[in-house]
Amino acid sequence: MASLTSDTQAKIAQGVYWLRWLDDDSADPTDKLPNGIADGTLTMTVTESTVMHGFTERDNPIAKLNSITPEALGRSQATGSDSVYYKSLKRGQLGVHREYDLHFSINPGKVPMTVSLEESIYDPNSPILDRLPDSVLAEIAQAKAYAIAHPQPPGEYPPAAPPEKKSTPPP
Repeated sequence: MASLTSDTQAKIAQGVYWLRWLDDDSADPTDKLPNGIADGTLTMTVTESTVMHGFTERDNPIAKLNSITPEALGRSQATGSDSVYYKSLKRGQLGVHREYDLHFSINPGKVPMTVSLEESIYDPNSPILDRLPDSVLAEIAQAKAYAIAHPQPPGEYPPAAPPEKKSTPPP
């Protein structure tokens, strides 16, 4: 972490001491790191999955960016919570959802901290689809079947189906 810019180091310190970003947020950060952040390591894991947004025949595709993953759509179908909105979607566009997990080990003491960021990206030149690809329909069906087989109390999401995400290990 010593090779990061001073601005980045200051933001990490702010996250540790003011925003309680440490993995164990029950402990006071000044007890874990009373003399500040000396150094540490940073690794990152990137996970990619399919994301989609849909729109009705009247919607402007560019203005309508309510994203949902196939897994989340399958869960909502299983619980009957797929709203009239999702049922009204006639066309859609696929994109990529990326999750970035930044794993810090802060010295002294190798204090762990994980920061997660995510983004969904749609190529404006990708086609508008009238039907989802079979692979995406299969993901939705798998998530729906898993959620039905593992029911949860009302108001709680069923557990996620074991994802088949592509994960990129840290360099």
